[in-house]
Amino acid sequence: MGYSGSSEYKIELGQSLGFVDNNISPNESVIVLGDMNFECDNNNAGFTQCSEVFNNAGIVCCDHLVCTNSECVTYCNTSLGQASFIDHSFCVTLYYRMCFER
Repeated sequence: MGYSGSSEYKIELGQSLGFVDNNISPNESVIVLGDMNFECDNNNAGFTQCSEVFNNAGIVCCDHLVCTNSECVTYCNTSLGQASFIDHSFCVTLYYRMCFER
């Protein structure tokens, strides 16, 4: 379901954020991958809904570290002829982001 501002999406996203908030300590070494269906932009309501939880945990957006080639996939089922790509990697704490960027 794409981010439409619908109450169903906000509730579903809120449940996922609750899980993240309850299971990740601030600046814990984590990578959060997800098909969030929104742009990582402060003008996007889905992203702003995530921002407080991610900021408290020290999680930053690392989309630029993921393959940007249109042929990259994170899921592939050749027998069904289906493939997709996880659209965001809100990844890692600031420390690990610095390690990746070296």
